[in-house]
Amino acid sequence: MKNQSEKGQFQGLSLPKGDLGGRGGQDVFGELADKLPTFEDGKILGISLETWFSASFKKKTLRVAGAALLLSVFVPVSVFPFVFLWSFKSVGALVLWPLVVACGYLMASFLGDRLEDGEAKTMLEGLPFVLALSSVVFVGWGNFSSLFVGNVKEALGGHLSLLALGYPLLLTSLILRLRWPKIRWFRYLIGVGALFCVPGFLRHVVSGARFLKLGFFLGMHHLLFGLVLLLAALCVLFVPTARQFSFVRSIERLLPHLITLFLVWVPLQVVLIFFVAIANFGLGSLLLGFHALVVSFAYLGVLVLTTPPIVKKAVDYWEKKA
Repeated sequence: MKNQSEKGQFQGLSLPKGDLGGRGGQDVFGELADKLPTFEDGKILGISLETWFSASFKKKTLRVAGAALLLSVFVPVSVFPFVFLWSFKSVGALVLWPLVVACGYLMASFLGDRLEDGEAKTMLEGLPFVLALSSVVFVGWGNFSSLFVGNVKEALGGHLSLLALGYPLLLTSLILRLRWPKIRWFRYLIGVGALFCVPGFLRHVVSGARFLKLGFFLGMHHLLFGLVLLLAALCVLFVPTARQFSFVRSIERLLPHLITLFLVWVPLQVVLIFFVAIANFGLGSLLLGFHALVVSFAYLGVLVLTTPPIVKKAVDYWEKKA
């Protein structure tokens, strides 16, 4: 992979290859990595990280996310009868906040290049990150959003609240780890995100028998969700260094696979859940699926996209200070 990127924003880092465990692929993680499809260095879903985090890709993503949020405000959640987002009690979270976020995204995407370098441009570049982070924390995302659980803080139990925060933290930290493997703090962030997912996994296992009896799609969702949560919890193995445990070098080869899985699971979970809803409530449930996908993309997706550039600038700032 080339050690360059758009405007020098990133320094390219190659993924570990070959016998990283030091045992000729005899460890379980090394054998698993050998059997899985290989990824080109620095690519996720076939797209290089330089492209993921380039200014042009970010601009396009913010425009799509902003337009989708604006559209979602006026798309009903039910047709028979017509029910719109402003019909719910959480008008602030479901209507006003998406409008604020959409305006922020669009303003950052259209005005960012027109401003000269300075504090105003820096603040505008960081605005999407602040809005996306605030949305994930206070409004929720996907099936954890205010539309489906009402007041996020009151409705989500302890394990679900941790999961709703831990999953984005884990996913973002894994990407940061892939970009800058030498920065040890990202290991600790991965560990925190993984630990946040443990209560959700344990609760999921306990309720497993009940969900498996509720139909094919719900049972499939439960099985896949359990696997995703198990892998998320096992990401705590990224915390130690290769000097402490040799298997860590083999685990590094699974980074792009885990990131891809965690990214794909977000829309896939929505699709499976609403296949269940369609079977029970008809095609009107597609509207709910649309809303869930929009907030997943506009909140969680934008957070994943905007976090690494912000972190990179912070790291560069600390290095200059040092």
